[in-house]
Amino acid sequence: MEIARLIQIFLIIVLVVTASIKTYDYYRPGPDIPRVIRKQAAWLGISVWFVAVGNILSFPQVSAAIDSVSWVGAGKIVFNGLITFGLGLLAAYFSSLRYRNDRLIRLIPGAAVVVVATMLLLQLITRSSCGRTPS
Repeated sequence: MEIARLIQIFLIIVLVVTASIKTYDYYRPGPDIPRVIRKQAAWLGISVWFVAVGNILSFPQVSAAIDSVSWVGAGKIVFNGLITFGLGLLAAYFSSLRYRNDRLIRLIPGAAVVVVATMLLLQLITRSSCGRTPS
């Protein structure tokens, strides 16, 4: 196995552990945890889960399995969409912490949907007509 693949597997493990910890922080019992902290744990956990799942789907075998049940290139579109969505959530999460503005958090879903829809549309438009995805 090549070194790049090993590094990717290690990073996926780190992402899954981080997402699991933040999910536990959200669901952890105890009335002493402020609502704001729970909300931050939820946003951070959700965004890291999207990035982790997107990275798992980026493996060629998994992407090929998705392509086999749909169309050629669907696997790449799915994992790119998940990673883009997760990174958008992370960027908005950290921006909301920096500016201490919860209104930014409310804009996250709409903004992320627009980014992913634009990405998907561009990938579908720029696909070659020979049935292969562009390199």
